[in-house]
Amino acid sequence: MTQTPSTMEDLISLPQIKPVARRIIALGCLIILLDGFDTQAIGFAASSMSQDLGIAVRHFGVVFSAGLVGALLGAFILSPLADRFGRKPIIELTVAIFGLFTLATVFATSLETMCLLRFLAGIGLGGAIPNIISHSVEYVPARRRGFVVGLLYAGFPVGGMLGSGIASLIIPTLGWQALFIIGGILPFALIPMFHLWAPESVQFLASSPRRAAKLRALLQRLAPELPTTFNMARERSAQKRAAISEVFAAGGVTGSLLIWLPFFMILLLLIVMVLWTPALLQQSGLSTSQSVLVVGLINLGSALGNIWVGRTIDKFGPFLIIPLVVIGGTICLAPMGALINTPMLLSSCAAGSGFFFGAAASGMLTLSASWYPAHVRATGLGWAYSMGRLGQVIGPLLTGGLLAAGLSVQLIFVLTAVPATCAALSIMLLRTLPHAANIDRQRQEVTPVPEVH
Repeated sequence: MTQTPSTMEDLISLPQIKPVARRIIALGCLIILLDGFDTQAIGFAASSMSQDLGIAVRHFGVVFSAGLVGALLGAFILSPLADRFGRKPIIELTVAIFGLFTLATVFATSLETMCLLRFLAGIGLGGAIPNIISHSVEYVPARRRGFVVGLLYAGFPVGGMLGSGIASLIIPTLGWQALFIIGGILPFALIPMFHLWAPESVQFLASSPRRAAKLRALLQRLAPELPTTFNMARERSAQKRAAISEVFAAGGVTGSLLIWLPFFMILLLLIVMVLWTPALLQQSGLSTSQSVLVVGLINLGSALGNIWVGRTIDKFGPFLIIPLVVIGGTICLAPMGALINTPMLLSSCAAGSGFFFGAAASGMLTLSASWYPAHVRATGLGWAYSMGRLGQVIGPLLTGGLLAAGLSVQLIFVLTAVPATCAALSIMLLRTLPHAANIDRQRQEVTPVPEVH
């Protein structure tokens, strides 16, 4: 009989913990799915909302941006709260905020009201995503983080496909309001499930001796056969309290900056691919139905890329895989503007670009979750993700500016290689920092599944 678990890796490898981890991951994936649903659905609803509310379609760019700005601020402001008060209460709070203001959108009567409600809903959604990922990875061994993050983030493109499909079915018959009713009710349906089935992160509780009693109570519920003397807070008692400065102490300022930059570039490219690709291709002569199909292939590719990259990163590490998938995405995306007359090649490149850049986004989430220690993980991951959200705000505006400046569609697609190259180089530079060795070491350590006395 093996030793009683004495490290966090031992604990979360226990057979009794695995069903709990699966429930947390499943619920997290459903919440992230809401992000993709919301992003795609409102794009399809814009035309109907424009006619009903008397708001010119051209003004909906501001509506889209309002939600993205809210998500940026939500990730930046609310993530540190999860390191202070716990992952679970902040996730429930942020999902409730998103659901409440999504439902309230039904009553919007003006452009100003619409922007305000989308901004507030975005705050909730932006605060939820990084905390969900932090919570989930703290219930799985370090060597499985890539796989878990890939499963979680695959929810976004799947939600995008569902959002576009449901929107096209219900808007003609039930109106755009029905879309926001569905989008608002679903979060409130998930909150009680999350509250009942997803316990607080054991790593969060173990990060401070002050939470020792809560940790022991949770462990007795999850694994009652553990000896009562078992106290994981002892392992983490040397850790400092979560503080803003600790985000930069973990791997240094340079490390955080080199994580932020690829997040910014990769999510910029993804949002441009989803929001602008239909318009760009239609401007080059593609029909509306064909452009919708291309976006569908991007989302499908992204979902598959998220699932594939997890195990690959777990095996080979993020510092090798992320630059390679970014390069692969560039090879697929850059020539798309010149492939209008070759549907098969265009479809292949669309699916390929979604696959590789979806894999890159998931890889960055995995890397961030591993880069920052548990006591500042939510803050570090949230701030990195907020930089990606900033890219989502700037990307559509930049693309519109390039079109207004007279650049051709073909050249705009080629220029996507610039942010992609910056992202790949940043990860390669990150690999040279001393802290990067810790990431590889965590991934390579294999903890045997312990038996309990």
